[in-house]
Amino acid sequence: MPQKSKKEEIKEEVKEEKVTTVKKSTKKTVKTDPTIDEKKEYLRVKKLNQKKYVSFKTRFALSLSIFIVLLITSVILIIMSLSKINEQTVDYKESSKVNYNVLLKDDSQYDKKYFKDNNRPKIYISSLIKNIDTTFDYSFTVNEKSNILFEYSIVGKLVILNSDSTKVFYDDEIELISKKKALLSENKRIEIRENINLDYDYYNNIANTFRQNYGLNTTSYIEVILKVDGKNLDDKYDISETYTRSIKVPLAQQEVDIQVGDDNSSTVHKVIVKNKLLVSNRLCITIGLIALVIAIICLIKVVNMIMKVYTPKMSTYDKYIKKILKEYDRLIVNTTTAPDITNFHIVRINSFAELLDVHDNLNLPIRYYVITEHHKSIFYVTHNNEVYVYIVKAVDLDNI
Repeated sequence: MPQKSKKEEIKEEVKEEKVTTVKKSTKKTVKTDPTIDEKKEYLRVKKLNQKKYVSFKTRFALSLSIFIVLLITSVILIIMSLSKINEQTVDYKESSKVNYNVLLKDDSQYDKKYFKDNNRPKIYISSLIKNIDTTFDYSFTVNEKSNILFEYSIVGKLVILNSDSTKVFYDDEIELISKKKALLSENKRIEIRENINLDYDYYNNIANTFRQNYGLNTTSYIEVILKVDGKNLDDKYDISETYTRSIKVPLAQQEVDIQVGDDNSSTVHKVIVKNKLLVSNRLCITIGLIALVIAIICLIKVVNMIMKVYTPKMSTYDKYIKKILKEYDRLIVNTTTAPDITNFHIVRINSFAELLDVHDNLNLPIRYYVITEHHKSIFYVTHNNEVYVYIVKAVDLDNI
């Protein structure tokens, strides 16, 4: 029985499809016609289920427009969120004052129980002292609106030395007032005031007990210190330093001379701020960066669409050849030399499937040679004085 050509096989398949569609259409016509309401409902559901087609030009224009709008928006928001600081000098001043009052014991020979300010003597009898009420005042002033966080605390440093104060026998730091915070944001000045009532008797007994237990000639004192740490939160300038102010009270002595630094201490600082960009609006820069990321995604989509348009599509011929070479790679031998078949009896084959049958029967390799790139090639099997040839042409495949 003669084998059918590829064209004939395709024609028969088309005829069979037409017959099946005709049968289906006849079956549909047998059904009874629905009512008008049912038809409307059917059309409505069909319309809802249908996907709306958007043309390539519309999709390209939409993606490009979104990219441009988002790119411009992101650039504007990022620029708005940044602020430039020109080189300038920032002046800030730190001032502090220490004031203390001495409270005497009830059996004191003095008429007064308190010694305040200018009325207090320079030297006190240690056995008469009960408490020392100390107040620290600190102020910070700056000529530039700033956002500065202050952390401050009061500690007591108890120190016991040898008689000439060259060696340390005992050194302990006690937290008298735990760390607190204060924020300078709206104003250019901040003030801190803290009060501590020092129990002199308690610390004096520690120093006396140490001297008695070890039989040493010692020099002792407790130093009450205010510590202030400032940090600029917006990084305009750096003031990351610790400011301290203290009062020093001798211990384990008959006479007590309370020492304070300068009663009024004031320090002026200058900081040079160089040109730099700062983020002034975190919300704007966040939205701007999100818009920029979406814009980049849209740009990638636009580039892909352009590449799809300008990238040449693989022809039917190339797809067909690629499929054969991929599926039957082990059976096919690629050759760069044109076959000399002038002295052979040529047997033309109509399909590659038939050539596979020849290969299976003769157990010989199928040779492949490209006559014209992307247009014409030949598959053949040689046996004795016969050559079985299957020629593939792009024109033939395009017409199918």
